Amino acid sequence: NAGTTTSMKLKDLDSISVDEWDKVFAVNVRSIFLVTRAAAKMLRTTKGCIVNTASIVGLRPGPQPLPYAASKAAVVNLTKTLAYNLGPEVRVNAVAPGWMEGEWMERMLKDKYDDLMGRRAKLTPLKRCVTADDVAETMLSLIQGNRFVTGEVIVIDGGFRRGPCFDPASGLTRLATMRVIRAAADQRAAAMTALGAESERMLRRVLGNAFSAYREDHGGWLDRLQNPPKGAK
Repeated sequence: NAGTTTSMKLKDLDSISVDEWDKVFAVNVRSIFLVTRAAAKMLRTTKGCIVNTASIVGLRPGPQPLPYAASKAAVVNLTKTLAYNLGPEVRVNAVAPGWMEGEWMERMLKDKYDDLMGRRAKLTPLKRCVTADDVAETMLSLIQGNRFVTGEVIVIDGGFRRGPCFDPASGLTRLATMRVIRAAADQRAAAMTALGAESERMLRRVLGNAFSAYREDHGGWLDRLQNPPKGAK
């Protein structure tokens, strides 16, 4: 579990250098591949397993620095691809923690750590943030048990991703956001229904007029086609 990140201004792609980008990917992604490649023969012999450390930001966009989020998304894909390449002898899974208590988030959130972590806990169904012990317990269960599980990414966030949690993009809780989306969808469906009915009437009129005009020009042929003489094949 080697991991690093870098500072970057939100939505400012020029605030990150190529060297910083490469450093994040070298530590977060390349290191996993190199260690796995070096240990692959031994892992196959012993039928071992691998548990990588991804992140919740590798599964959905967020305000985290772009290189870090992209590198964790790469870890998610690498985990699934390695599971295919190393099976059936070696199982490969990953964990994706949410906001975890401790030094990492303290560095990320700085003086807002207590406030934002407290808010996060309130919006989490299990009413607290992730701890290192939670992550270790999940990783251990993937190693000692779950012998028919591979290529999976286990989210450890106390249900935050599934619950009525805060959506920073809209300033609403996820439940409120879903209500807004559902109301908008209902309005759109009603509008499309009305529009569809009118469009269908217009289409019927256009096709009816076209068919009538064609019948006038080719009436005999159409009548014979629709009402063939008895015995005709």
